[in-house]
Amino acid sequence: YISELARELEISRPLLYLHLRKLEEVGIVKGKTELGKGSRTRKYYVLCEFELCLNGNKIKEMLENEEKKEKKGSKRRW
Repeated sequence: YISELARELEISRPLLYLHLRKLEEVGIVKGKTELGKGSRTRKYYVLCEFELCLNGNKIKEMLENEEKKEKKGSKRRW
């Protein structure tokens, strides 16, 4: 549940919701809405199975692309 997770991570609920929504869009987490106490809905999130494959060439390519963006005035997103 968002409030519990926000407390645990010590970040605001709106910021956590933003991150969870993005993770849900790319299939890393899945949200599930349930009825809680007092007929309030609560959305729970579970981690989906995924595989992360990294290699040196891909990391180098990503860093080079970020450096090019920075030179053009873009800000780093990570």
